[in-house]
Amino acid sequence: MSQTLQVSEQSAMEKELRRLRLRVRLSGEIDAVIETCLREKKNLETTMAQVYAYLDKILKPAAMFLQTQNEELIYTIYSHGISSGELESSFSDLLNAGSKTIQRRGSNDWFVMPLDMAGEKIGTFGFAFPVGHGHADDEVFDWLDAAAEELDNYFFGIQESRYKHMTIMEIQRCMKSRQLNEALDMAVNILSDMVPIEELVLLYIDEDLDGRKIVQYSIYRDYNKVFDSVDKPMPELEELIQAGLNVVVPGNTDIARVFSTTGTTETVLLDGLIVETLVGKILIRPPAGCGLSVTSREIVQVFAETLRQRLVDFNREKNVLRQFFSPEVTRRLLRIEDYKERYLSPRKADIGILFADISGFTKMSEQVLKDPPRIARFIDTWSKAVVERVFPHNGVLDKIVGDCVIILFGPPFYDAPAATLAKNVVEAAIAIRTFTDEFLASPDNRDIQQSPFFKDFGVAIGINYCSADVGLIGPNQDLTAFSSGMNNTARLQGLAKHGEILLTPSVKEQIEAAGASPWAFSGPNSAPVKNVKEPLVYFKLESGNA
Repeated sequence: MSQTLQVSEQSAMEKELRRLRLRVRLSGEIDAVIETCLREKKNLETTMAQVYAYLDKILKPAAMFLQTQNEELIYTIYSHGISSGELESSFSDLLNAGSKTIQRRGSNDWFVMPLDMAGEKIGTFGFAFPVGHGHADDEVFDWLDAAAEELDNYFFGIQESRYKHMTIMEIQRCMKSRQLNEALDMAVNILSDMVPIEELVLLYIDEDLDGRKIVQYSIYRDYNKVFDSVDKPMPELEELIQAGLNVVVPGNTDIARVFSTTGTTETVLLDGLIVETLVGKILIRPPAGCGLSVTSREIVQVFAETLRQRLVDFNREKNVLRQFFSPEVTRRLLRIEDYKERYLSPRKADIGILFADISGFTKMSEQVLKDPPRIARFIDTWSKAVVERVFPHNGVLDKIVGDCVIILFGPPFYDAPAATLAKNVVEAAIAIRTFTDEFLASPDNRDIQQSPFFKDFGVAIGINYCSADVGLIGPNQDLTAFSSGMNNTARLQGLAKHGEILLTPSVKEQIEAAGASPWAFSGPNSAPVKNVKEPLVYFKLESGNA
């Protein structure tokens, strides 16, 4: 081999070695720049400015640009030595390059290549050098490749974080749907973009409208619902639940009788920070050969937390409504997206009002019941049963004050005619009187029956039909009503003796306007009212059909 050839080969090897060393240096130092920016929480624009500053120092190009998606996944141009506006107006073909391209534009040679991730184009990257720069084409593309390799990982992290954020936002949006099953279906569909799921089982503790705890469930396979406890029960799971096996408890293995738990991830739903209450759990089984990545687990955790809050809020909302309304009315309200604005916001309306109070209760408490727990048990049992008996007559609870129960007729839908409201009030009053007599005569109240004052005990009721301001009012947003008519109803109740039902003329008029009254009334009677010129006129219910 001639000496000239040896020198030539040595020179080529040295050139290639310098080229490799520069590529390694570029990769390492660009990586260091990106890591510093990540550590300092720099955004993409600032990071690219620092990458450009480094490349400008080492390679000294005339201009550089990068077009890719920003943190909002919007395509954006980051440039150095040339404005983004000039690139868009005069170099749009370079921005859209689908392969490595070299073009001379004016006094510069442009070297442009597409950026891709897993075979998908995510942007375009380019350097410009002055004509006559002396760099070999493959050498410049080697520099672009070195920089692009480091940027690819950075861009992947940005896109994954953004997609994760968007997925989380969509899950949270879906969970705002008033219909829980609809919310779950939408949320699970969103999960399909980021979380590999072959089977998802949701088990949660619900309360029916009577306050009993029940186990509900939804089961998805390949993101499609196949069973749920409401519309399409799973017989095998129903058997486990009805057998009393507590399948909701964390770590319970009985569920393995129905579902394969191999490779399954369990996420427990708990309410409360100090005192924890079990809400439910989620079981997720990914396809065979797949696992849940860190990102997938983070999304599942957000899904679980959002669902937990949704279940807790829904039960809390249901419990609030259940204080005032019958199960049927509560169910109807919960199906309406804006029920608070449409039906519970304060308004002026003609309503029926009922005040029921135990006459002689003070004497009963002091001389018979005496013990505070006994007094509380008496009031709780009586008032709860009273409320249950007015619900069939479309009554709603205003409040319980001591031994006085206040009931409204008309809210929340205000769709009953006046005569119907008046009839409902009278029927509810009769039902309360009948129950109270039975309750006082029950074995649980033998101590009351043995009292010499037993004949003085009973329920005294006043009823009215009038205009009032009614709705969710006050700091606690309780359903209540305000009007002079409420005061007059309270006065009537105070005038009534045990077993008596006193009513305003407006109640009698509305009943008689609808036809022959099924009840007989005595009166009119009147009673003076303190600080009011006109006396309170009223009638007494004497007889008729309950």
